[in-house]
Amino acid sequence: MHYTDRTMKTTKRLSVDGRAQVEQARNQKGWAQDDPRWLRSATELANPEPVGGWKDFFLSNPEVYSPSRSTLKNRFLKQRNIRHESFVALCQAIGVRWEEVFDGDNPAEGEPPQLKPFFGRNTALKHLSDWVEQENCRLILLHGRAGIGKTAIADRLVRNIQKKRQNSIWLSLETVIPLAELVNQIIEILSERQVKQGNLEDLICYLRQESYLIILDQWETILENSSLNRYRSGYEDYQSLLDCIGKNHQSCFIIISREKFQCLKSSQMEKVANSLEVTGLNYQEDREFLAAEGLTGTEEELQQFIEIYNNPLILQLIADRVRTVHGGKVAPLVAKDVSILTNSDIVKVIKDEFEPLGTLEKSIIYWLAIWRSPISIEQLEFSFGDNFSMSSVTESLNFLINQRSFVKVNPQLEYYLEPVTLKEITNLFVRNVVKELIDLVDNKNDRSPKLIESHLFIIGDDKDVSNEQIRRIVRSIAEKLLKHNLLSVLQEKTKNQKICFDQGYSLNNLKVLFQSSK
Repeated sequence: MHYTDRTMKTTKRLSVDGRAQVEQARNQKGWAQDDPRWLRSATELANPEPVGGWKDFFLSNPEVYSPSRSTLKNRFLKQRNIRHESFVALCQAIGVRWEEVFDGDNPAEGEPPQLKPFFGRNTALKHLSDWVEQENCRLILLHGRAGIGKTAIADRLVRNIQKKRQNSIWLSLETVIPLAELVNQIIEILSERQVKQGNLEDLICYLRQESYLIILDQWETILENSSLNRYRSGYEDYQSLLDCIGKNHQSCFIIISREKFQCLKSSQMEKVANSLEVTGLNYQEDREFLAAEGLTGTEEELQQFIEIYNNPLILQLIADRVRTVHGGKVAPLVAKDVSILTNSDIVKVIKDEFEPLGTLEKSIIYWLAIWRSPISIEQLEFSFGDNFSMSSVTESLNFLINQRSFVKVNPQLEYYLEPVTLKEITNLFVRNVVKELIDLVDNKNDRSPKLIESHLFIIGDDKDVSNEQIRRIVRSIAEKLLKHNLLSVLQEKTKNQKICFDQGYSLNNLKVLFQSSK
């Protein structure tokens, strides 16, 4: 595969072992993570000496470092890509060999990540190919949940059309960077490293000269930045990039994001832009996927397994465990009363999706986890009571369904969470409630809204669901408090009114919590 001969291995990042080695060297020197001594030494190594020498330079410019403090703390130490020259300088300044600490499996700047075998997606690929090759689409938004296959589809698309459009560039927006820095990165690659700076007009000139395919992955990083509000019509500086893409040229941008966003601000953009939501594989594609991973079972067992774990990344993350522990057989994982299988990587995937959401969106997701089965809008309204207006709840629910694909809706217009998501959100809810209660016992009340006040542990009239709520939520909270020897302390302080619970659902929740421990 030839993404572009304009890309050289000009960026590097720390490997896991490399970061540990750097941290050990830093601790030995007694330097902070953004220590000025580290930054000054790296600056002197990475740049030609200024007229008058470094001493006079830093006296006049005490905070001017290259690599910058942000590059060191927010990219280098977080195993993000940085320029080769900066990487080498930071390593030398701390006293480690850069050759021993960089991630050799990291793709070059401008190239996609290394992916596992690809299955299906023929309909999606046909749409994308038509948009790029026949309809001269200038902007394509690929959106969907983490792990669903967005990057894999974009990678396969580029491979399929490489003979007609070989000039392809792949950039991952792992952290929020100024738009000018992103534009400079693209221009530097397109100019074969001859031009290091430019503006949007310069970028358009390059896009008009040749037919490029430019993929910007992890766009949700931009959307999740606190300065970018999805409820506003624009995205500040980055909106100017989208407007620029809509101008007349012969290239195509593919933006990959967990979140669908409004980018069509004009009728002109509507003619040259398209979006596609990436959902789970169909049943036959999932079957092929499981066979390639060495997982086996009867038709019914495989179907049940797919309904639970219908996400390519999640399937990959658990396949090794199924092969090792169960000999590749899925039957033990779909048997009645068997807990849904997850691991720390899956927990991180779901938590990373959940944490950037707003308070109301998180609240909706917690309620769906508490109800544990599909609920109507009326049941959701009943859950919130008077805490939020239904117009706000409806707006956030629509966002979670249509823009984030986090919440699902069935033909009966009932809302629910997928099984793996349901399990992990329930666990997260339990952990956060326990943390709140421990802080209260330790007199660390920060007066922020409490889940024990805003969410009822047991809700609804279905006895089976109530039993599940007791088992999955109430007893889990009680067991964790008992583990810390705090349940009796909490009960005593509540009884003596040293901790006052009189808001929202707190009294009802404490009642069932204390009853569960008897």
